Amino acid sequence: MRKSKLFLAGVLLSLALTGCDGASSSYEENSFDQSDTVGTPGMFSLLSPSSGVTLTEVPTFEWTASENATYYTLEIASTSTFVSTDDTAVYYKHDYIAATSYVISANLSQKNVTYYWKATAHCGGKTTLCNNVFTFILASIDHDEVDFPLGDASDWSVHESGAPVSLSLDTSDFFDNGEESLAVKFEKEDTKSIGWIVLTRTIELDTYGTDALYLRFFYSGDDATAYVRLRDNDDEFWRHKIDLANNSKQICIMPFAEFTQDTELVTVNNRTFDYYHIKYMEIVFEQTWGDGACLVSDIKTIKKSNYGDLFIDKLNFNDYPAADWKWENGYDFGSDVSEDGSSYTLHYDQSANTLNDVGMSSKGYGFTKIYVNRFFDTGDMVKLEAKYSGTAGGNMGFRLEEEDGDYWYYLQPFSSLSTDAFTTIYIPFEAFGATYLGGNGRREFSFILQLQFGLTNMYGSGTLTFQNVEIVTKSEQTAITIGNRVVDSSGTIDDFDSYLSAAEPFYQWSLSTSNKDEFITLDSTHALGLGNLYCAKMAYKADMIAASYSLGLTIAESDATALSLWLKDASVKSDNTVFSYLDDVRANCLITLTTSSGSLFTYQITAVPKVWTDFAIPFASFSGSSTESLTAASISKLTLAFSYVYYTEDGTAYPTYTMSNPVYVDNISLTSATALTETAKEKAISADSLDPSKATIEDGEGYSSTADVLGVWGYGNTNPANNLELSDEVSSEGASHSLKMNYQSYSSVSYAIPTTVDSSIATTMKPKGIVVDLKGDGKATVYINLYLLVNGTAMLVRKTIESSELSSTWTRYAIGFGQFVDYVSPSTASVTVNNIAYLYQVTFGIVNADYSSSAIYMDNLRLDNAITRTTDTATAI
Repeated sequence: MRKSKLFLAGVLLSLALTGCDGASSSYEENSFDQSDTVGTPGMFSLLSPSSGVTLTEVPTFEWTASENATYYTLEIASTSTFVSTDDTAVYYKHDYIAATSYVISANLSQKNVTYYWKATAHCGGKTTLCNNVFTFILASIDHDEVDFPLGDASDWSVHESGAPVSLSLDTSDFFDNGEESLAVKFEKEDTKSIGWIVLTRTIELDTYGTDALYLRFFYSGDDATAYVRLRDNDDEFWRHKIDLANNSKQICIMPFAEFTQDTELVTVNNRTFDYYHIKYMEIVFEQTWGDGACLVSDIKTIKKSNYGDLFIDKLNFNDYPAADWKWENGYDFGSDVSEDGSSYTLHYDQSANTLNDVGMSSKGYGFTKIYVNRFFDTGDMVKLEAKYSGTAGGNMGFRLEEEDGDYWYYLQPFSSLSTDAFTTIYIPFEAFGATYLGGNGRREFSFILQLQFGLTNMYGSGTLTFQNVEIVTKSEQTAITIGNRVVDSSGTIDDFDSYLSAAEPFYQWSLSTSNKDEFITLDSTHALGLGNLYCAKMAYKADMIAASYSLGLTIAESDATALSLWLKDASVKSDNTVFSYLDDVRANCLITLTTSSGSLFTYQITAVPKVWTDFAIPFASFSGSSTESLTAASISKLTLAFSYVYYTEDGTAYPTYTMSNPVYVDNISLTSATALTETAKEKAISADSLDPSKATIEDGEGYSSTADVLGVWGYGNTNPANNLELSDEVSSEGASHSLKMNYQSYSSVSYAIPTTVDSSIATTMKPKGIVVDLKGDGKATVYINLYLLVNGTAMLVRKTIESSELSSTWTRYAIGFGQFVDYVSPSTASVTVNNIAYLYQVTFGIVNADYSSSAIYMDNLRLDNAITRTTDTATAI
């Protein structure tokens, strides 16, 4: 306080000596007269900008001179009182202006508001306010686009606490847009211990009129989650996830309405994204533990409506010329599109048709490929309507290809559709299964290259119509019950057979998000036994936090004492040579039961078996988090969590972040078991003890009745003429049984056996093909299908034995793997001695040209390494 008083006294003395006009005053010693007055600033007026004017740029402020004034203060505010408790109000003040005009250096970021401005003249301690207060409106310029300058690499900074990266400017026109790109590169050794990277660029741009951020983006690497983060007018941070299309040159359009506020350790003001002025931009990589390279170009804000032709809201088939459509599997369904473009009908015939002289009886499936090259509009599920004519034996198929080359599919049985009216189907993005992973294996569902409409498992004639295909949000779905699973007196928690479609589990099971590879889908190919329609396929990513799947429960009265469930692991081992010492990898499964009081009880299965295994786990075997007793009635939630961590042979953690590691789950129930048991429900295929050159898949032995067979095998439809029997019609001396596959041709049938192959098959036996004994009827064509899951990609191959080749007496067919032809995957698939270890199902499809009932006998189905890949022989037995 004393210092302030001295400063003020000094200023007053100086002014007394010099006068308000700044001229020197003469005085005689001891003649100072404190009654002398200091000059008062004279009245003055504001000039420009004139009051009430509307401007588009911040003006120069001018006023008339005030007599005696030594300096001026300029004030500008968005409130008439020039004072406000509102953090969003603008107030600007600048002192010590010597001239009668001033250009402010600050940006008046709020637009389309009334600004008030005034000036004050000063002389010593005296002030005079201008004789009027003017207003002006600073109108926004309604931008269609605002470019964000990329600048030089040196204009971007890297957060010092994050992983280090190398930055450079790429001038190769990488995106073919005539512009440079910011190139970012980071390495696994730097990222794996930190996991995040932040790149920063100061912007300071008005973006009025725009409502989305646009940029071109390329990423190539093992793993990353990327975001754009923006600082708005009042210094709040907002971010939007970049849906990475790995190894693809992608366009990203991120509506500002989809940005979420980032509040951790940053400013929080009005909690509104004031995106009309952007001060700051960041590119953020989180959960990043691997090598990566990124290029960014053409950053700008846009009006999304100006890019409407890049988005699919409601599909109009007329927007995509039929001349550009392609047909998978060689079957041309035609281009029957309604006049308004809202629907598309596929036409197919059992016998050859006029479109391409190919019949469904020889194909069984097909898809129309439409190259859309569009973004999905805002939403998280596909809504469509479908109906069919003809037989109900097949599946409606809807597939898509993402920008990074990942293919995703959704199937729904015709039996759940109608021939009279359209059935509305809601498909959450998470409900799509992978059919081929050409990119990063994640469901971005952002920029879509292809939409594919078709059917599978159909050998008859009919039509399938798709109508009103659109992108919506889950809130629009009201038909499917959402809430706890009610467990009745049967004790069944979930056997996955009650769902009508693969979309429905997502409305009851809750999935975690931190593992990055969580998804659940219904799977019929691994379901064991007749009448077991589906099992669940749950996935996880290695070396990450466990992927968890939770189901809320309401338990009816029950005296159950244990939890029972079937598990089968199909995790795929990394092909990195440092893990050669591992025979296989197996998921860790942590089972958690949560009680209504919030107590947790856990049981851990350290390595899930590779074959279907029934686990009966008494409640007493669960470890509790409290002294509460675990009873069936107290359980409110079941959680299954799957994980695996890679270590080198010396025990050092060596993360790989491998994806698409499925675990199959079935028959979850409450039971009265009192002892902890593990019961294998199938056996792994391994080399025969008497002849190690062969490995038996099925020989009909080991069964005492047809009922036993139907506990393992399944088949495709409800036609009573289609059924499987244990038969004593054997193919060779010394055997007791074969399998009799009955069929009626008007409804095709596919007999299926789920399989698990021991790892020694690929490393030791190394088969070159299969041998099988068949006895035909002189009419049927038989398809032998091998299903393999290789690195997360379903690989389906087929060998066709035409009716003319299928003898009515027992014949041994030796078929090298090279004779099996890829009939589903978008790229050529080939069975090898290495990938046969991933065989998960073998099926026999049977069709003929008439409607008669008949049967095919099958025996001694084996893998064989005594033949060659090109072997294709039939030898009478």
